[in-house]
Amino acid sequence: MTTPRKLKRKLVTNSKNHQRAARQFEINGAESRHETFDGRDHLVVPVVAVREGVLNGMLLLFEEFSAYPSAWEGIPLPVNHPKNGSVPVTANTPKILETAVIGRFFNIELDEAQKSLKGELWIDITKAGTHADGPEILRRLEAGDKLEVSTAYFADLEDKAGVHNGA
Repeated sequence: MTTPRKLKRKLVTNSKNHQRAARQFEINGAESRHETFDGRDHLVVPVVAVREGVLNGMLLLFEEFSAYPSAWEGIPLPVNHPKNGSVPVTANTPKILETAVIGRFFNIELDEAQKSLKGELWIDITKAGTHADGPEILRRLEAGDKLEVSTAYFADLEDKAGVHNGA
């Protein structure tokens, strides 16, 4: 068993001095709806993007990812994790926005009782249709299937041993 390392508070970043803590959570397409945004049809799907806990062997605390909830508004929604070679990078660059991003993360809410960050994935129907995996993503969400998402949270690491809720 690996020992989790505590993440120090840090906003999403693309610096080489930071590591990405990715955790996948399910979204339920059964609660989806259609909305118009920027003159285009979007599939809107509620999601619990992240919960406090051990993520890839690292401890991510609610107080860290909830410190600046407005910073999560409008975060790009790429298909797959964007990388430069094998190094994870932000999706918020012109090239990745144009080629891999099919929507945005909006309407952020903090749930203190569940120690989670919730919101809605706004998926541009037309743009998703131009991505190789987009039509299947739309089909599954509109059918009410569950999918997994990753927050791709970038953070400074603080190397400390510990246990969180038995993990």
